[in-house]
Amino acid sequence: MNSPSDFLPRTLSIRARLLLLVLAVWLPAVVGFGMLARSTYLSETRASQEKISQLGDSLSGLIERELDKRAVMARTLAASNAVKERDAVHFLEEAAAATHATGDWAFLFSSDKQWASTGQHLTATTLPGRRDTSPLAQGLSVHFSMAGNLDGKPSLVMSVPEANRAPAELFVGVGIQPAVFQALLAQHELPDASIAAVIDGDLRVVARSRDPQKWLGAHATGDLNHRARAKEYGFGESTTLDGVPSLAYLTHPNKYNWSVVVAFPKSSLARSARRVTAQALAASGVLLLLGLGLAFIVARGISAPIDTLRRRAGELGDENVPSAEPTGLLEADVVINALHRAGLDARAATQTLETRIAQAVTDAREAQATLLDARKHEAIGRLTGGLAHDFNNLLQTISTALQILDRTATAASQRRVVESA
Repeated sequence: MNSPSDFLPRTLSIRARLLLLVLAVWLPAVVGFGMLARSTYLSETRASQEKISQLGDSLSGLIERELDKRAVMARTLAASNAVKERDAVHFLEEAAAATHATGDWAFLFSSDKQWASTGQHLTATTLPGRRDTSPLAQGLSVHFSMAGNLDGKPSLVMSVPEANRAPAELFVGVGIQPAVFQALLAQHELPDASIAAVIDGDLRVVARSRDPQKWLGAHATGDLNHRARAKEYGFGESTTLDGVPSLAYLTHPNKYNWSVVVAFPKSSLARSARRVTAQALAASGVLLLLGLGLAFIVARGISAPIDTLRRRAGELGDENVPSAEPTGLLEADVVINALHRAGLDARAATQTLETRIAQAVTDAREAQATLLDARKHEAIGRLTGGLAHDFNNLLQTISTALQILDRTATAASQRRVVESA
């Protein structure tokens, strides 16, 4: 089985290996930062969605409460004696008292004309009556028209039939200014670049946080229209009326069939993603720079002792005793001390060897000299023995000759010479 070192070049320096180690630590850290950035982005997205959904539901509840106030007011006026007795004067008095604190107006009307009103007057063709598309219990309905009054201003009317006659001949309406719902939107702080809008049962804009005068009464279009008709509530992608691709939250309709839409631009989500990604990249970049800086410092702290170790090894190769001066790196100091001891041992061994060689040479020379002397003495002995033998032969010859002469010499003079010889 291959180890990680089997995949590395065998000539890498300590510094290069440290850099590889930093990268090996940094890359998982980058992956971790990426996962953290992704998790953070998803968490922020969920938090934004939670905030948007809470805002939409809160606005929906507030709008329903405002409509409830008008519904109670309309039902109360519809059950009054003034309506029962067709007393327009008393009706106006009661209606004025009921609407005084709210800024609304109340009116009494039939299917074809308006009988009495404390404020704006609706045209005959735009009276809400029983033609509303959002009937509720006891005949309550909410009617919105862009040109429903004589002044040509948008009108929002909640109407109920009279309470004491069936079928009803008269209806009581409570007119509401769209500014009431516009004020509710203005009271809430929306997330960055978000748009909130209130839509009625016909999917028309009743109030909008941005450009309300431009879009008041406009119908929801595109994906939002489809989702509302398909009753697909919650979050979904859509495009706002002013053409901004968004992630839109559509609330469930309240009991008046009204909904609230809060659209969060995709560009803001993308900006958030870029911000989180940039933070992750910055953090990983800082980590890499710190790692590289630390690796550089550590590499310098290691490479210097390694260079010293290399020089000490070179000194030992040159048959010198390496210095035992510490380098500050424990492992290198251990090796350098071992090299120093090896150098001392090598020097001692060299000196011993030289001494033994010198002694051996001396002994060899002495032995050679002794052998030479012995050979000289042997030669001299052999020469001397040869000379003695040869001389002895000569003497034997002379002695033999003298003995012969001694036997043959007769004269006294001759015998004296022979005896002397």
